[in-house]
Amino acid sequence: LAVGATLLLSALPAEPASFAYARSGSIVYVIDTANPSIVARIPIGAGFGGTPAVDPSETRVYTANFFENTVAVVDIASRTVIGQIPVSHPGIVLMHPSGRIAYVNGATTVDGVGARLVAVIDTATNTVIAIIPMGPGFFVRSMVLHPAGTKLYVSALNSTGGPGGMVVVLDTSTHAVTTTITVDGLGALAAHPAGTFVYILNSN
Repeated sequence: LAVGATLLLSALPAEPASFAYARSGSIVYVIDTANPSIVARIPIGAGFGGTPAVDPSETRVYTANFFENTVAVVDIASRTVIGQIPVSHPGIVLMHPSGRIAYVNGATTVDGVGARLVAVIDTATNTVIAIIPMGPGFFVRSMVLHPAGTKLYVSALNSTGGPGGMVVVLDTSTHAVTTTITVDGLGALAAHPAGTFVYILNSN
C-alpha cells in the first residue's frame, strides 16, 4: 500500500472486518486487512506522531500530534476525531491492557534544561491524571509494558554528557517510580511474553 510516506501500523485485534491503523504525517489511514486496501483517511492534525494505539474495546484510536501539543482521540465507528488531549510535544502512545490508561511521552523543562516526561491519560475522561518527569537532560527513547500491565518500563537517554541513560520502572497502579536502572547507550525496549525479562537495545 503506497501512501507516499512511511506508515506506523497498529492492528485492531478482533473485529468482523479486521482493520489496521497507520499514521503518516497528519493522516491516520484505515486499512482493511482482509482485502488489503486503504478504506478511509482521517485528518488528525499538523506534524507527525508515533504508532497509533488502539484501546482493547476497539472503540478508539489514540495518536500524538507533536507540533500541536496534543494526543488526538479517534472514534473508530465514525472515523472522526472526538477529542484532543493537551500534552507538550507528545511522541509514543502506549495503551494499558485494561484500556483504562494510556501512556504518552512528552516534553518539559526542569531547572532550565529540556527534559522528557511520561503523561498518564485516563481514557474514560480523556484527561492527564499524572505526569512523571524523567529528569533534566533525559529524553525518552522507548516504553514497554509488562505483559500483566503491572509495570511500565521507560528508557531515557542522557543528552547532557552524564551517564548514558536509564531505565525507569513505574508501578502502573500508583504511577510511582519504583526502580531506576543505569544503562549506558540504551535504546529500544522489549518485554518477554512471560514477563520475566525486559530486553534493552544498547547502542554502544
